[in-house]
Amino acid sequence: MVNYENTRAKSVELPQKFHRIGRQLAFGTPKSIAAAVMNETDTKDAVYDIVCADLTMEISGLCAKSNPSILRKTAKEDLIEFSWDNLHQEFSSRTPRYLQILSACVHNPSQSRNVHKQIESLIPSMCDAGAQLVSAFNKDMNATRRIKSVILRKGGLKKVAVKRLSALHICMSYDATSRMFESYGEDFDVPIKLWKEEVESGVRREKELMASILNLERENSGQDVVRSAVEELEEHRAQMHPGYSFTGDNVDMRVLPRQMTIKNKAKDHHMFQTVAFKNRISPNHLPDDQPKRDINQEPFTTFLPSAEEQLQLIEEFVVLVGNKWAEYVPALAWYADYIPKHIQHENIKETKRKTEKVN
Repeated sequence: MVNYENTRAKSVELPQKFHRIGRQLAFGTPKSIAAAVMNETDTKDAVYDIVCADLTMEISGLCAKSNPSILRKTAKEDLIEFSWDNLHQEFSSRTPRYLQILSACVHNPSQSRNVHKQIESLIPSMCDAGAQLVSAFNKDMNATRRIKSVILRKGGLKKVAVKRLSALHICMSYDATSRMFESYGEDFDVPIKLWKEEVESGVRREKELMASILNLERENSGQDVVRSAVEELEEHRAQMHPGYSFTGDNVDMRVLPRQMTIKNKAKDHHMFQTVAFKNRISPNHLPDDQPKRDINQEPFTTFLPSAEEQLQLIEEFVVLVGNKWAEYVPALAWYADYIPKHIQHENIKETKRKTEKVN
């Protein structure tokens, strides 16, 4: 008997196979109703069809250009900032049912006590699998494929292997990876150009201040005025760009073809790789108009270490050797509590900073 709000009650005979579902609808809980529905093949298939359609809608929303997903952001800066935790949070907020199914796929009750199988440690592999499926759904959602392409190319994976993996939507194709490297490498020298402009601007200002000091000295402007100008010069040198240097080496390569022909011969590639390093210790306080000493008049003994310098060298060796003993000799591990980690010097603050480089 079915009672409608606006019409009279109607008697409908429920098929035998749905009796359990009807009974649970009348007296059961949501969980028992769902179990009854899933126990019947016809209703179970219908539920799966609805769930699949719901998942398709979720993934379609994730791929929408109006609200770009992390997987769609493939600029160099976006890939640098990529993290699995952020992707997991996006799946949780935008595709909760999809994430629920991914979580169910990696949840193994027999491994619940394994600390390496907890959900936190499985997030990268789970999200990677989900991202790979989304990439198959929409080819533009390929942030993780690009990251893996960079890893595989830098690891030296051969072209034939990249071709096989790209067909599985694991990484980009070899040519697409090459184009991506070229696009990401555009304007790589912008930092060097900025360094160059800062150095040139600082040197111009330095020359102006030095010329001003010379004029003040010629005009006998007084010691206070000259001293003030010298202090301004020293302050400017302290704030100037520390400068940069280049380091390079040859890269020679000979490529032999598998089948050598008249047109397809062995190729020799001769290249030179250059890396620019920003100075961590500024040399701007050193004079650049004349040497500090005359090499023709300087005695040879100047370059020999004095007794005091030899003692200082021994003290520095104590720090280096003592730390190695503490690290590799268990019986001497207690040395680490009494020996400084680094040799102390006046530029230790600058050398602690990471070197900026452009290559």
